[in-house]
Amino acid sequence: MGGFYFRRQRGFTLLEMLVVLGILGIVLGIGFLNGGLIARRQERTSFVTSVKQLFWRGATLAASRGGTYKLEYDGQKLEIIPASGGSPQYSIKVPAGVSLSLQTGEIVDFTAPGRVVFVNLPNDCAGTGSFTLSADGKTYCYRLSLIGEVEVTSQ
Repeated sequence: MGGFYFRRQRGFTLLEMLVVLGILGIVLGIGFLNGGLIARRQERTSFVTSVKQLFWRGATLAASRGGTYKLEYDGQKLEIIPASGGSPQYSIKVPAGVSLSLQTGEIVDFTAPGRVVFVNLPNDCAGTGSFTLSADGKTYCYRLSLIGEVEVTSQ
């Protein structure tokens, strides 16, 4: 009986390798796009907390150094600067997709012993000493106390 002799094939063919590489490329492309969206969303969420901490830092800075500092907003970043001039002590950049109800310029003064003086706050969500921040379709109300404490509520 004569039959065909089949050899056992080892490894993958070129076509099989190309299919696997194509599928891998598609999966990595989807992951890359979603990863960027997740990173930007996380940056905006982190900013919500950073703004709260910035007021506490300003009050603490004024109390510990016995000076006067001011919080300024230029539409792109929030900075704590010595009232007498000089370089910023703290600065946070406003991420894309975040809007604040603050006007540009000086927002508050931090004076010793850790007191917050409202200079240019819109008072738009919870009365005196309040402003709003919008990010990812959510609006947050920041209500400031005279000693640098901040209460944040979601609206």
